Amino acid sequence: MFLSELHEGKCIRTESSVKFDKSYDAVVAGLGTAGAIAALSAAENGASVLGVERINLCGGTATAGGVFSYYYGIPGGRFEDIDAKAGKLREGNFITNGVFHPDAKAIALEREILDKGASILYESSVIGAYLSAADKVCGVRLATPEGVKNIGCKILIDASGDGEVCAMAGAKYREGREFDGLPQPCSSVRVYVRDGKIHMANFDAGYALSSDAADMTRGMISSNSLHMSAPGEAAPPLLWITTMPGLREGRLIACDRTLTFADFMDGKHETDPVVWAYSNFDSHTQDWVFEDDLAKDWMVAASLWGKVFTFPVPLETMLVKDFSNLMAVGRCLSVDHIMACALRMQRCMQKLGQAAGTAAALALRANTGLRSVDRKALKKLLESDHCLDASKLPDCSYPQDPEKLKEILSSDAPGEAIWHLSRNSKDFGKLLLEWLAGSDRGLSKNAALALGIAGRRETLPFLRMILKERDNFLPKSSRGHNQPRLLGAIHLLAKLNDAESIGPLLDFIEAPDLNVQEFSHAFVSLLTLGENLPQFRKDIASRLTAVMCKDSFSYELTLKNSSQNGQRVFEPLTGMMRLAAARAFKGWAISSRLPELLDMNHLSWREQHMIRELLGS
Repeated sequence: MFLSELHEGKCIRTESSVKFDKSYDAVVAGLGTAGAIAALSAAENGASVLGVERINLCGGTATAGGVFSYYYGIPGGRFEDIDAKAGKLREGNFITNGVFHPDAKAIALEREILDKGASILYESSVIGAYLSAADKVCGVRLATPEGVKNIGCKILIDASGDGEVCAMAGAKYREGREFDGLPQPCSSVRVYVRDGKIHMANFDAGYALSSDAADMTRGMISSNSLHMSAPGEAAPPLLWITTMPGLREGRLIACDRTLTFADFMDGKHETDPVVWAYSNFDSHTQDWVFEDDLAKDWMVAASLWGKVFTFPVPLETMLVKDFSNLMAVGRCLSVDHIMACALRMQRCMQKLGQAAGTAAALALRANTGLRSVDRKALKKLLESDHCLDASKLPDCSYPQDPEKLKEILSSDAPGEAIWHLSRNSKDFGKLLLEWLAGSDRGLSKNAALALGIAGRRETLPFLRMILKERDNFLPKSSRGHNQPRLLGAIHLLAKLNDAESIGPLLDFIEAPDLNVQEFSHAFVSLLTLGENLPQFRKDIASRLTAVMCKDSFSYELTLKNSSQNGQRVFEPLTGMMRLAAARAFKGWAISSRLPELLDMNHLSWREQHMIRELLGS
């Protein structure tokens, strides 16, 4: 037997012989949005269950997190009954507003879990996983108010949200985006009373890396301090500041199947889901320029942040690779950085918890492995309360008729047409070229974006024209976060490796009146062009350095504010972009003095991350 633990973020296994204090069929680590429903579902399907929760209530984001409403997601499932019971508890006991009262939901969840025979350990954490073989968990080591406990189990469900227990056991994971390692921004929520009703203020408060204890502590202290009012400032009565950080993305655990944004956009959809998700790609990132090309095609060139989809999610996204009896449920399931934006909504998380708990119970009852669970029986149980119900799926399809597509493309909301035409350019390429050359300038420029996404170089003169004109037409393709046409053109010129645009882009970044989005998009495009066209590297490095060494060079990003009364939070970008340039120049064998301009005593997390990368440590 081995004890597997995290030391300084690394998994360390040591030989161990331990006598378990008690054993259960299943241990659920984390009783948050997904974990509480997982524990409940496993218990009511016959498993003996222990739920381990590090704070003192169930429900996660919905309760301790202060988000007592739903954002998209498909109705149906075990959580509907919990919400109904929470609604009855609210009557005469709690003030109104929201889909449910967070305290009422926490009580309803706790009662239901205990009524089904499961046990709960609050204010307790998993600090180690016991392995009887390299691929099999046989128990957990817990830190509890009564001291250390060793608990045996046949199945371990990691519902910690951040995949901490999976990482502890030695599972592989990915974290953050490629450019700078950042996850999605985290939010901070305060709950208060106004006009006799409960309200929340929800805003993005910065970044925190869930695998870095020091950074998590910094992020929590920093975000909580944002709720302080100035002396004498009027403020509504405060009920509480949430006791848990509003992380949107942490570790993403490697499981048997990973859902990726690219696969979804290529139509590679799952055929045997246990859950249907429904949302837009709700990225809270405001610096999409540092995402990958496909994300920029979607978010910037097509301006489709608000477009909604349904997503089939199979059981395999929760079956941890290289382990026979370890599951990852909740937002740490196996998706990539962009798909994580769409698969973290509360309704979906609760459904995933129900699917995981039910699958675990069925596997235990039949004495089979998780991968051999009876899928027909699982599907039948999930369909019985509409947790899995394809009849509830909304129509999220694109228009198909060429004339309708032309009408949309020439409108002030061209995004869906830009995307559909670009992804089907073999069928619509001739029409797009015809519209590109036509007299309708709006239609022509939007056709240029569609052709650019499709990789057609015939569009380059039109994209250069958009840059030359600084065409800042702002579409209405989404209900929010629409991006100027100019930014889409700048992105696509680099994606198409257009050497002729390098000079105009270098002239563009020297303009004194650029906003943070304009500069950062031109900056990243120039680095991309330099990477792909070595003959231009020296000139790009020289002129970028001249701009970025000026005392006046200063940019910051305004993070997303989801509430009218939330705080405005700014993320510094000056140092990060200087470091990103220096990193690129180093790869080009060009020395740079840009890092010398940093204040080493006041580095943001991503600046620290990038400086370590630059120094090779």
